[in-house]
Amino acid sequence: MSRVDGLVAVRPSKAPKNLALLKNTFVDIVSGLTMWPLWTRMGWMEVRRRYRRTFLGPFWATASMAIFIGALGILYATLWNQDVNVYVPYLTTGFLVWVLISTLIIESCMNFVQWEVYIKQKSAPYTLFVCTTVYRNLVVFVHHLLVYVVVVLMFDIPIGIYTPLALVGVIIIAVNGMWIGYMFGIIGARFRDIPQLVMSVLQIMLFVTPILWPVNFSGRVRTVFVDFNPIYHFIEIVRAPLLGHAPTAGNYIFVAVVTVVGWIVGLFVFNRARPHVVHWL
Repeated sequence: MSRVDGLVAVRPSKAPKNLALLKNTFVDIVSGLTMWPLWTRMGWMEVRRRYRRTFLGPFWATASMAIFIGALGILYATLWNQDVNVYVPYLTTGFLVWVLISTLIIESCMNFVQWEVYIKQKSAPYTLFVCTTVYRNLVVFVHHLLVYVVVVLMFDIPIGIYTPLALVGVIIIAVNGMWIGYMFGIIGARFRDIPQLVMSVLQIMLFVTPILWPVNFSGRVRTVFVDFNPIYHFIEIVRAPLLGHAPTAGNYIFVAVVTVVGWIVGLFVFNRARPHVVHWL
């Protein structure tokens, strides 16, 4: 409230506008999630489009991964004097989850840019495109599990009561993929060089995260590269069950904190910037 020429002027409150933004964001999320028949079809069609007119389809990526893991597994096990029967399954499971996480992050930067024409022509919830990206990567991850099945048959990997926890871990990664999709999708729409920056950072993270090297190699740098490395904990909640043992309580606690904080930040960014996305495309 301010005084102008003896009159009292009441400044309009921002509360109604903020409530309207919040309501529209909530409607966007709910309506997008309920459109699951559409985003599952869109995700599947994207997978088919990428591998159109190929003999193996999405299994080309799986075959490339199998060759990479086989060559690197034998080489690194020899160089580091590791037991092949232990190191190759460790590398396989860790790399499978790493590909899922890293691809989710990279493709999330193009969530809205990729569907620019569709967004400009039709009024559709942005959640539709976020769900499409998450679903598409889950489909590809299922294809990649063929490599894990082969490794299970070749090596002595125990399958027991902890193995189903891997599914819980994948669901947790998918839930986090949603807020990543909102936040990185908006930032990527606003700044088009973000995907290149994210790819550069992830290339570094591949080597500083216990994926290619065992956790017991961390030594004095364990606190930085293991304990406070969020990617390690997300990988471990899937890798550990696939190897036949349970993740630690610390893994789940760290992942829970990241999930809650990530959703708070992601929803804040999505709520504030959602009306501007179409103008940035």
